[in-house]
Amino acid sequence: MTRRTVTRPEVRVGGFWLSTIVPQGWGALEHKTRTNGSWEASWVIPPNPFVRNWRHPALVYGALVEIMLGPIVIWSGTLEEPDWDEGRFIAIGASRDAETAMSLDGSGNSSTTPNTVIDAAIARGVLSWTRGVSFGTTPIGDADSGLVTVRSVLDVWAQKNSSRWLVNEQRQLTIAPTDESDPKWYVAPGSGVLGSASEDRVDRVFVRFTNVATGAQDIASYPASTPTGGIEAPKDLVTGRAPMTLAAAQAEAASIWNEQQGRSGWTNGLTLTRGQVTTKGGGIADLALIKAGDAIRLLGVPDARGVAHNTTIVIGDTDYDWTDDEIQINPVGLAARDPESALERVNNLAVDAMAAATSGGSSEIAGYASSSPVNGGNIVLGINSGDIEIAKWMVPAPPAGAVRAYINASVNARCQYGNQAVGYKLWWSGNGGAVWVEIATSYVHNHNDAIQALGTSLSAFVDFPPGLTANQIQFRLLAATGGGAGVTNFGMVNMNAVFFTR
Repeated sequence: MTRRTVTRPEVRVGGFWLSTIVPQGWGALEHKTRTNGSWEASWVIPPNPFVRNWRHPALVYGALVEIMLGPIVIWSGTLEEPDWDEGRFIAIGASRDAETAMSLDGSGNSSTTPNTVIDAAIARGVLSWTRGVSFGTTPIGDADSGLVTVRSVLDVWAQKNSSRWLVNEQRQLTIAPTDESDPKWYVAPGSGVLGSASEDRVDRVFVRFTNVATGAQDIASYPASTPTGGIEAPKDLVTGRAPMTLAAAQAEAASIWNEQQGRSGWTNGLTLTRGQVTTKGGGIADLALIKAGDAIRLLGVPDARGVAHNTTIVIGDTDYDWTDDEIQINPVGLAARDPESALERVNNLAVDAMAAATSGGSSEIAGYASSSPVNGGNIVLGINSGDIEIAKWMVPAPPAGAVRAYINASVNARCQYGNQAVGYKLWWSGNGGAVWVEIATSYVHNHNDAIQALGTSLSAFVDFPPGLTANQIQFRLLAATGGGAGVTNFGMVNMNAVFFTR
């Protein structure tokens, strides 16, 4: 299937139209978006058999890129990987400038004041944006905290204010809502359904913060009570954060809870083609215009999270293929089930944790590793089982220069015919299993035949002894059931590691 609309796309790179740079033709255009704006784009330029080693000065690293649909800019970013050998060119979205822009003030000092760090980064030229609205002039953390990039400052600002920061297609930094109540797009019945997942379900959020009135650490939560059999989750608002009032901590706990509202997440997204999506007025939607952050309603698909006859979601990311006129839409709250998503999630956790742990300098990432999934369908534990090993991972030799790792274990478990309490213990060994040390624990309560997923709570840093060889680093996961009814079946277990040089 090919795109059938009259208007064709055009790409502008470094101020030049791609069709004038390569009149012999280009193609395979694809672009992606996420909730903070443009994410990634790519296209292919076939080799010119008549001109060898030809290069155009506009197609270089750092060139500004825009995808145009008629007079409208629908994607903006920067050329990241001009690969002339393969003929493939990859650009990253403008919103991602914030990932590598340091949170410094105009004098080069560390700062967590949103307007200050944004404007200073724009002045230094590391952000290709303009700031259209105010994000505040009050610091949101300690100057020497783990908030070391503009993105980390903006993410904390968004959490504190129950909002979303967005870099639009005109490279303007703005504030946008994340709201399901007013869908912009409608999916025709029969186009697909979303499976329900419990990875990100949270019924009550507990936050640890520094009380501005007492100077001591305190606890707040939202909502005020946990439903029977509910899932509780912690959040650290101490590390790198400024002291706050109890009311502010409760408001932030409410913001975290509102992301899922005690509801299940999703196991899959939707692949949609032309004619399956309409606008609010009923016209056929141009799929190229659908982007992350928009609300979309699946007509005729009952909402698994409640009693509504239609399912309305906020789009978390999109991937549009211009050649096939086909879009992949994934909702906010999509479970990290594929290896790439799982590694991205644990990498984000590791980077955040390292930022909080190191104030004297940055640590380079030396590499990644992931275990093969352990399908524990044959592991069944009854009540009061005691500690039973349900997974073990022998890591190959660490990457060159690595001296520590951030390890994360994810587990799926299910108590099919009742309720069961399960405690997990993550252990590690740096000498081939001769000595084991416990590094992380977690307690959950499986209930009502729901699949209990642990995706973030079993994680920790480990420091390596000198002279490690292959298979000396090992991790093992123990599970112990308590009282309850029925038995617990253990499904897929994964372990992921991010290695650091210091």
